[in-house]
Amino acid sequence: MEIQPDLSLAVLPGASPSLLRRFLEAVALTAPPAAVEVRAILDPSAAAAGGLLEICPDLHLVPPRGRQPVAALGHCLQHARGRYLSVWDPAVAIQPGCLRQVLDLLDERPEVGIAGPRLRSPDETPIPSGRSFHLLGPLLLGPTILGAWLPFLREPTPLILPLSHDHADQPVGWLLGAAVVLRRETFDEIGVPDPRLGLPLWSADLCQRAGLAGWQVVLAGRAEAVLLRPLTPAEAGQPRQPQWPAARLLLRAWRHRLGA
Repeated sequence: MEIQPDLSLAVLPGASPSLLRRFLEAVALTAPPAAVEVRAILDPSAAAAGGLLEICPDLHLVPPRGRQPVAALGHCLQHARGRYLSVWDPAVAIQPGCLRQVLDLLDERPEVGIAGPRLRSPDETPIPSGRSFHLLGPLLLGPTILGAWLPFLREPTPLILPLSHDHADQPVGWLLGAAVVLRRETFDEIGVPDPRLGLPLWSADLCQRAGLAGWQVVLAGRAEAVLLRPLTPAEAGQPRQPQWPAARLLLRAWRHRLGA
């Protein structure tokens, strides 16, 4: 009889075998092997060359085969078997207790559909991964001529929610896509991320649809992970080019408000 894992981890595409190896080693140290499954978007030959199957013999590989990155991610999630599903940037170092803390939050609060850990940089600087949907305006219009006229479009930092100092759980609009955990019932209801939005906004898409369906999105205050790379300009809320896919999310929000 096949045992359903507690958690499926889907690794975002673009990882080198060495980076993915470090990620798998962290998972092996922080979670019982039978409790998780890992799915990575990587060519099997690259996985073999990097010795990844030695660390994680049950690693499920999804060959890219020209798939758009978010479409490949959706494929991973659709075939995941876990009671909970999650998506991780391979540059995230999962800290001891992180996975358990997030899963405990979801177990204890059935109204929460999506949760994620607090993120910090290797030098202990907090990374604000909780976002307000008001940030979509600066992402879309900040790099345009309107950004020159409206200062809040060029400096959207207040729209990236600050961390609470008491490590309390925080409701947020959406989570930075480096570390996101979904309840299976939530995923079954809202489906895969829209591949037209691309990697910077796939998590905003899922969180927005979860919120519109009545689920809460929460930053787990006691869970912690380390992001080993700097934020991209778009992740930091200051893109060099307009993030035109954000218009889809703004339109969806407006249509919902109007009852369309």
